[in-house]
Amino acid sequence: WGAQAKKDNEKHQVTEALERIIEANVLMSGLGFENVGCAASHVICNGITACPGGDRSLHGEKVAYGILCQLTAEGAPSEEIEEIMTFYEEVGLPILLEDLGVPASEGNLQIISKDTQNTEWTREPFPMTDDDVKEIVRKVEKAGHQFRGDSK
Repeated sequence: WGAQAKKDNEKHQVTEALERIIEANVLMSGLGFENVGCAASHVICNGITACPGGDRSLHGEKVAYGILCQLTAEGAPSEEIEEIMTFYEEVGLPILLEDLGVPASEGNLQIISKDTQNTEWTREPFPMTDDDVKEIVRKVEKAGHQFRGDSK
């Protein structure tokens, strides 16, 4: 329903697709928050926001990228991540840090992964270190470039 809802919203049309997405967002905002099901995606968002230029993109765009990182951290199958990247491309969500106006530099990776033990990463059911987070972001960047057919 997501792609159709985006198109309908851009036309200022309230449709079943748009209503379903609004309902899902409201529901998942509460359930996700209450059950900490989005902890890693939000800590990635916070890290991106702290990077130079990271304040130029929307919260939801940064969380979308963070979802790719969270799924990677959780060992999701590459097919699942590709499916999400396909959807992201369809609706205009980021699959690379550069899509958010943030270069994937070592300095920015340091900012994104800083102080892991004092962030929402501690709510995940597995231990994480700053180096683990850097490696996850590197994997997402590599997967994003491969998805787009880039040589990086």
